[in-house]
Amino acid sequence: MKNPVQLLKLLSNETRLRILLLLERESLCVCQLTGILGESQPTVSKTLARLRDLGLVTDHPQDRFVYYRLKDDAQLKTFLDAVRKEPKAFPVMLEDERGLTGKEAYLDNCSTISRDEKADGRRRSE
Repeated sequence: MKNPVQLLKLLSNETRLRILLLLERESLCVCQLTGILGESQPTVSKTLARLRDLGLVTDHPQDRFVYYRLKDDAQLKTFLDAVRKEPKAFPVMLEDERGLTGKEAYLDNCSTISRDEKADGRRRSE
């Protein structure tokens, strides 16, 4: 990404910023991000699709899940590093990082939902 105005607009959304900060740490799937962030699956999926379309994240299949990771972008990395240096200015970042410790539990929840949906032959609404 070369246009700094476009990058700053992109990062002005809290959910996008939180996702990018997490993906800078490690690859995560939609289920894990949904659980850590406390956001809905459609919100996280839509955000990831936008970030992928803008060339900031890439996805890769692993087991039964699709994992996302941050692409190497110097401008983005510089900005994310600056955010990390001031954790008091963005305290939710620390909560999100603590959520990484329980990330595997979110895979179990996602797997259960997927199996139930397949067994029912339809999407469950809860």
